[in-house]
Amino acid sequence: MSPATAFGRCSSVGRAPEARYLRRFGSQSSERNMVVCEGEVHPFAELTEHGLLWLIKTTVFHPRGMALVVHTDGDGVALGWSIRGNGTEVFTFDDATAERQFQAFREMIEALG
Repeated sequence: MSPATAFGRCSSVGRAPEARYLRRFGSQSSERNMVVCEGEVHPFAELTEHGLLWLIKTTVFHPRGMALVVHTDGDGVALGWSIRGNGTEVFTFDDATAERQFQAFREMIEALG
């Protein structure tokens, strides 16, 4: 299966059934569009493989002195997550890891075409 097929295509289908849930947590809109994607549902472990976890960490958490940690079992299955750091020390990845993760993210985006 090609990467574009694996990631599938998405379309808007109207109101999201979770609109009340979103409102409860401060959403400004009571009407949210639901997006339905055709294609595979990917395991959380692929967030790392495709560079998405790296992107989230480096743009949202690391500059603020925090780190998002995904906890996995021995087989790499995600069990949960936690936030580490006290906001005083900026986190960084080494150059080789950053380049590898950026390349993985770029390849995923290109596959979505």
